[in-house]
Amino acid sequence: MRTSLLLAVLLGCLFGLSAWAVPATVDINGRLSSGSGAPVADGKYPITFGLYKAEVGGTPAWTEPVAAVQVAGGSFAAVLGAVAPLKPELFNGPLWLEVKVEPEPALARVPLRSVGHEIGRAHV
Repeated sequence: MRTSLLLAVLLGCLFGLSAWAVPATVDINGRLSSGSGAPVADGKYPITFGLYKAEVGGTPAWTEPVAAVQVAGGSFAAVLGAVAPLKPELFNGPLWLEVKVEPEPALARVPLRSVGHEIGRAHV
């Protein structure tokens, strides 16, 4: 089974200290489908998330294996950094998210994007 991924990444509250306390986590939502485009079967899947400094190659700057990600109708949600902390210095420069649904090969990396209020805070 070859899976494909449509991934929406919501980045927020990642730049460390600010005037208010913020969680150092990233919420992601994705969709897993078979090679034909049909959603994968409902259930729990072991997924490893990785953040890389390059679109291809290299070693991960951060990884977090999650033993049982609930998938329903092909859709899933996860919180990155809930187990393996996300350190603010990780976000200095571009990052790509890699998703590996065991035992399949890793899916193509997806670039992380900023949310508007974080861009403004980065220039303060």
